[in-house]
Amino acid sequence: MTEAVLVGDIGGTHARLARVDATGVHDAIKLRNDDHASMQALVEAWRTRTGGDLPRRAAFAVAGPITGDVVAWTNRPWSFSTASLQRLLGFDELVVLNDFEAVAWALPELGDDERIHLGGPPDGAPDAPMSALGPGTGLGVSLVVRTRDAARAVATEGGHVALAPADAEEAAVITAAFGTGRVAAEPVLCGRGLARLYATLAGLATPPAPETVTVAACAGHDAHAVAAVTLYLRLLGRYAGDVALMHGARGGVFLVGSILQTLAPLLPGSPLRSAFEDKALMRAWIREVPLWQVTAPEPALVGAAAALGVHRARSVTPPTGGTT
Repeated sequence: MTEAVLVGDIGGTHARLARVDATGVHDAIKLRNDDHASMQALVEAWRTRTGGDLPRRAAFAVAGPITGDVVAWTNRPWSFSTASLQRLLGFDELVVLNDFEAVAWALPELGDDERIHLGGPPDGAPDAPMSALGPGTGLGVSLVVRTRDAARAVATEGGHVALAPADAEEAAVITAAFGTGRVAAEPVLCGRGLARLYATLAGLATPPAPETVTVAACAGHDAHAVAAVTLYLRLLGRYAGDVALMHGARGGVFLVGSILQTLAPLLPGSPLRSAFEDKALMRAWIREVPLWQVTAPEPALVGAAAALGVHRARSVTPPTGGTT
């Protein structure tokens, strides 16, 4: 009988909880945070929905920096004490990690059917670091440091580094959309950033929902949406290449998130990879870095289990309970 652990990916809006063992992901459920009063209430709701006892060990990925016992979300007025939560729920072990740290833990677990190759050699350098980044409500960035015998995920706040335009046209659009002075990568490369790029190009006072832009761009019937997405992917590709340089990520860069899932049909013909490789003196170096899109539906759940030393089968069942 294989050990089961409870894992969770707790964002600002939704929580995804599941039980993971060596055979795979089970009892995966998505819950709305607004329907529950606390982290403890989310776990109790999962237990009620699935029945049975809680596993003895758990790992929760939280959308915020983890700097001590007290954990707080960046975009939600929740917090909890790890030690107190462990005691209240009766876990023998409770690990709390940043949500993109959990995604990084998942990278070595990915099967060939859980990623799409977007450029570079298909095999990265063995034992080299790998980077994960993903635009969504914010911009998550993390990496995996590997040796021959082990791997270690590292959380970062890389989404808050400055984003530099490459020419006057990019500078004009970014300035119009985000103002003058220092502009960080996150507000531009998140979903709301794409919507603001679109509004700037279309001359709109109020940006639409990001999904409106991605769907219109894929349909090809809105020239402003196509232009905004093209610019967005060029900026994202250049930024991803910068992350590869900073992390020494010759093991590969992995793009994660629902925005890129929607834009998947456009990625092969986009400037994403060419911008990724546009690194002047380091062009030859970065051409050897693989670029991947992660298609596994819940990588943070898989990664949270891996952080506890539990490695699962290659397929993941999406959680029930609504859309993101």
